[in-house]
Amino acid sequence: MNDWIQAVHEDHSIQASEYISRSGLEDHLPQLLDSVAELLRCESGDNTEVITEDARKHGSYRWEQGYKLEEVVRELTLFRTVMIRHIFHIEEQHGPLSPEVRLLMTERIHELLDELGWSSTQQFIHEQQRNLVHASASRARLLHNMSHELRNLLNGLSLAAELIDDEPSEPVQEMQVTLSRSVSHMRELLDDLLDLSALVNGQQVVRPAAFRPAGLLRHVQAVYRPMAEAKGLTFHAECAPELETVHGDERKIEQVVINLLSNAIKYTAKGEIRLSFHPIEEDRWSLSVSDTGSGISKEDQKEIFSEFYRAKSTSQARGVGLGLAISCRLVELLRGELRVVSTLGEGSRFEVLLPLKFIEAPPAVRPSSLDIEETSQE
Repeated sequence: MNDWIQAVHEDHSIQASEYISRSGLEDHLPQLLDSVAELLRCESGDNTEVITEDARKHGSYRWEQGYKLEEVVRELTLFRTVMIRHIFHIEEQHGPLSPEVRLLMTERIHELLDELGWSSTQQFIHEQQRNLVHASASRARLLHNMSHELRNLLNGLSLAAELIDDEPSEPVQEMQVTLSRSVSHMRELLDDLLDLSALVNGQQVVRPAAFRPAGLLRHVQAVYRPMAEAKGLTFHAECAPELETVHGDERKIEQVVINLLSNAIKYTAKGEIRLSFHPIEEDRWSLSVSDTGSGISKEDQKEIFSEFYRAKSTSQARGVGLGLAISCRLVELLRGELRVVSTLGEGSRFEVLLPLKFIEAPPAVRPSSLDIEETSQE
């Protein structure tokens, strides 16, 4: 055991061991080594329940001690090396073993340590998955609770803005305008938080129905063309005539279009905004939003669909980085695909590929903790 602990401490790829005492590193190893020795003495190779249980404990201990999965694997590799090396130490002390005995011992060690490695890493992964599930649930609860608490505060501010609207003095009116803008901004943020909370919690349900994309385009255009033109931008909108009817959740598709258009107008100082609907394949259609705005760097394009991420080129604009994250989740819910092509300083093009007919897929079966536990026992 001393040889193994020394090997672990000297291996710089196991960084977690540098912060663990010798007793913490040993944890239950004396018991584990006794189990290995006992099994090596057994004629039957089937009685591995004891080492399996010890291996699970080892995986749990290493998770609690802050190990990474690759560090657990490396540590077990060193354990195997030390065990094989001790065969030669036995020969030095007690004389050479016959080839048959040496082969039998080597095979038995490999067999037992394969079981040790499998069970330890499976338990480590189980702990990791359980922690991720708990973290995800905590995040969802935080989003939900924070959104509703902020909405209560926002309702109070809205009432205050309405009350001071009756005051005729100019300073109060200026304050009222500022307050109303702040309330509007907070309402947009809250709507995003509530949408994200519903998506994270799996509460968003697709309600597919047949609709005409041209009608959706006209509705969106009526709202966003004036906003674009107010900034001096040219607004183009087109729907291919052959794209007469599609089957999907019109409200959620509209939300994606609105998010993309809002971003395009927000980050474009001059030039144009273009919204386009057209079929691309026998079973898919495309909606795209392009602009001549600030563009997105290659580095930022890898992260822009993450929650709360703000591209460096847009850091001065208002917002917290939820629109694209929500759009991405909605597109996934709609069985679609969201793409971006952008050049820094020249503009961006976001394209959403959607099925012409939405087909409800069977729900993904997520393994429960019981499933994971049973898998680790096999």
